[in-house]
Amino acid sequence: MDDTELSLNQSHYLERENNLKYIRILYILVLLEIAAAIAWGAAGRYWADPFGNGIKTHWWVALIAGIVCVALILAATFVRKVQKSPISIAIYAVFLIFFMYAVGYLAIVDSSGLVLYALWVLFAIILAFALYSHFADYYLRSIESIVAVVLAALAVLFAYIMFSDIATWKLVLVTVPAVILGYYINTSLRTIVRNSLFDHDEEDPFNGAVRIWLEGCFVFCRMGELTGKQFAHRYS
Repeated sequence: MDDTELSLNQSHYLERENNLKYIRILYILVLLEIAAAIAWGAAGRYWADPFGNGIKTHWWVALIAGIVCVALILAATFVRKVQKSPISIAIYAVFLIFFMYAVGYLAIVDSSGLVLYALWVLFAIILAFALYSHFADYYLRSIESIVAVVLAALAVLFAYIMFSDIATWKLVLVTVPAVILGYYINTSLRTIVRNSLFDHDEEDPFNGAVRIWLEGCFVFCRMGELTGKQFAHRYS
């Protein structure tokens, strides 16, 4: 092996290690976002009076929090000046608080408990990915990703079937989009990292943990577009 080949191998190794490090940190940051929303929503449901009811009464605070979250996601995606630390860290911290409040509010006002269930499914899926990424030296392959998603979702589904009074068909109905989103987060993560809307020399995981929610919405938009085209072709 000559010096050129050795240099290329070292370059590929360092790039892979940097990408794996980015993915590991990103999973942890996303886990914190979902965990904060679960904690806020569960606390509001458990201590309904006066904590949860007070949050329900001041719905406009949750609306403002949601608007701020959308603005921060768009800024993290389209504004280059805020995509590097320390600004990205500050944006993530603010996003974490407002995301916790807005999504937690939805869990509190949802009397069916399905919003909180969907959050638990997402948490379990991302946790499975995070654990895998910390013990593996390579990217999660498609078949492994499917297995991780299905096992994590089934664990939460069976727990809810056993310990909650929510109808099974409702749980399954919510599980499907949560699984799709969880699988998309993993399979498209490298695209989000290196081949997103902008060409970055080095990605920032704090920025990615905010931007990933917009990227996640794209899969459902794409699915809606494909479904609409199928109906259009069928009835044209």
